[in-house]
Amino acid sequence: MSSFSRKFAWTLIGALLLAGTAFSQATVSVISGNGQIVLQQGASNPLVVVVRDPAGNPIPNTKVTWSVTGVQNQTGALTLASTTTDASGSTGGGCTQGATGGCVRFQAPTLPSGGNGFAQSTVIATAGTGTAKFIVTTEGVGTSGIGLIAPTVLHPVGAEIPLTGPAGQQSKIPFQIRLLSSVTSGAVPNVLVSVYSDNTSQTSASCAGGNPLSDNTGVATCNVVFGGKTGSSTLTAAVGGAIGPNLSVGLGTFSIAIKVLVGPPGIIKPVSGDQQTGNPGQILSQALVAQVTDLGGNPLPGINVIYEPVVAGTVTLSDVRATSDALGHVSARATPGNVNGQVQVRVRTSDGSVSGIFTINVNLIVGSLTKISGDPQPAAVVGTAFADPLTVQVNDTSGNPLPGTPVNFAVTSGAGSATLGTINATTNAQGQAGTTVAAGSTPGAIVVTATVNTASGPTSVQFNLTSRLKGPQCIDGQTFFNGASFKVNWMSPGSVVTIVCSGIADNIQGAVMPSLFGPLPYQIAGVTVSFGSTPAPIYNVANFGGTESVTVEVPLEATVGGDTVIIAANGGSTTVNATILESAPGFFETGDVGPDHKRMAVVLRPDGSVVSPTNPILRGEIGRAYVTGLIAPAGLGTDALSPIDSDIDIPIAGVVVGINNAGVPTISVIYARNVVGVWEVQFKVPDNAKPGLRDPFALAMITSSGKRVYTQASTIPVQ
Repeated sequence: MSSFSRKFAWTLIGALLLAGTAFSQATVSVISGNGQIVLQQGASNPLVVVVRDPAGNPIPNTKVTWSVTGVQNQTGALTLASTTTDASGSTGGGCTQGATGGCVRFQAPTLPSGGNGFAQSTVIATAGTGTAKFIVTTEGVGTSGIGLIAPTVLHPVGAEIPLTGPAGQQSKIPFQIRLLSSVTSGAVPNVLVSVYSDNTSQTSASCAGGNPLSDNTGVATCNVVFGGKTGSSTLTAAVGGAIGPNLSVGLGTFSIAIKVLVGPPGIIKPVSGDQQTGNPGQILSQALVAQVTDLGGNPLPGINVIYEPVVAGTVTLSDVRATSDALGHVSARATPGNVNGQVQVRVRTSDGSVSGIFTINVNLIVGSLTKISGDPQPAAVVGTAFADPLTVQVNDTSGNPLPGTPVNFAVTSGAGSATLGTINATTNAQGQAGTTVAAGSTPGAIVVTATVNTASGPTSVQFNLTSRLKGPQCIDGQTFFNGASFKVNWMSPGSVVTIVCSGIADNIQGAVMPSLFGPLPYQIAGVTVSFGSTPAPIYNVANFGGTESVTVEVPLEATVGGDTVIIAANGGSTTVNATILESAPGFFETGDVGPDHKRMAVVLRPDGSVVSPTNPILRGEIGRAYVTGLIAPAGLGTDALSPIDSDIDIPIAGVVVGINNAGVPTISVIYARNVVGVWEVQFKVPDNAKPGLRDPFALAMITSSGKRVYTQASTIPVQ
């Protein structure tokens, strides 16, 4: 099977599984037909349902099974036992010629006892695990019993005329109908009462929460909500599905007059001037015009309102026309203050019970947008947050902070490799705004751009970040540095080497190190290093300015020529190849680089004081320089210390010391006391040496092949 075929097959299987899951979790909802009353042996109006997936989308071409239950032989029957949903996900209502989805009707049974009384049947529509339920009532001969119980004709003196009220508001008196069996005088529950207005007037009303079903007491309650159009109309209640051409359906209708009046202020909405854009201190071109209406949308003249800024001082208002005209209109002119971004103006009634909002977009007058934190910062491990938030400073043209300024943050390079805590921020009182950043699953460079839209166009700054994989990440040719001279790829067995990789010291600031004297540990801050299978003693783990490193002694067992180095940290590890030299000498140095591009070697005078420009070594004195990377004699072990009662030394013939580009006597070369990987080289400054504060100083180790391998060029002050 080809790769394409395999992909296609798995895609198809996945789609089928997904479709199966959606169907099994389908929901079935009643569209129409519930709560009907049907004469015995008669047929109901269609029973209609819709099938949707968990996301609410209709599911077409889905089988729906139908069943009916009742009491003994009063169950009734259905015209179809199964149907299929149409393109809109509905079924059961396809009762006209050419319609799809199947036609499902309830066929009422014959009632016993001479056909008197009521009987109720339950119809269940099922698709997958979803179901919908219909209750259908079979009516016996001459047994209908419906009555209006509210509003009553007799009402308290001075009370509101029944079903009269303000537009958009709910009537104080409900519309209630009770259904009773004239045979048993028992209540008839679960019968739908459909309430509608006549077709001769635009005045309307409806039931809060939809058309009601009768409850266990047989009462259907409609809390009437008046429509927006004022005037008079007729409200009709159709009991049990009486609307329709099938005369055997329903018990009939009941009508009552309604009257819709103009209501009190219920809505204040902007008509024009909303969402304008302008400059600070300049009056807006359009007036802020609002309309006052009742809840039904009828304009209200003569209403007094108040215009005010939502935040004091952000907007100045003028030419305020605070009393609504014949169309319910009020207006005011607005001048933004010295602010940025969006400001708002509120229009409200005097008691504050009704209000509307205008939003004004103020052009930004920005002098500068600068980064103040978050770049540079250490790389973040994929799937984790960066340590520092990204923060910008927004100032005006005078250098003052601009509070309330919208700042947009976006990942503009490395899309998908990072997510932002917020993309829309607003500067605080100090003119600062920021966002957090989390690295995505893809390592690499990330660019986040902060943008402010100003009157003259957008201005932006960029933050440059990097995400990396878990554990150390090393760059070939920029990983190993001599621990004394910091010369790259300059190490030998027993020498001090600094390994620089990201991911070694994420959670460290500064350095973590053991005691300066004595044997070294093989793990610090969760970091270990091995050359081949031999662990390396660790001097320190450090993170300075985002540069992460671990400094170790190269094990004396390391293979000259090349070896693999395993660096483990933060739950991950990496393997890199290292070039191992026979000798890699390097002076330990101090001070800054001078005009000759050299530093000063660490040298002690005979009295133990450190040589410096103010304390130069004298001609004829014996000095002690400290070096790493010399060839160790047989018998010296990794992480070893020099014995207290003896010295480990190297034949002086193998080490050459030079001052002012001329050789000087080498007195001794011994392993330094109480430290690992460091040699103390004693030399004599000739009596005829040329004095100077920065005399050239160097050392060479003679290898087994007779080659001289030099330290870095250093300096020493001689007097």
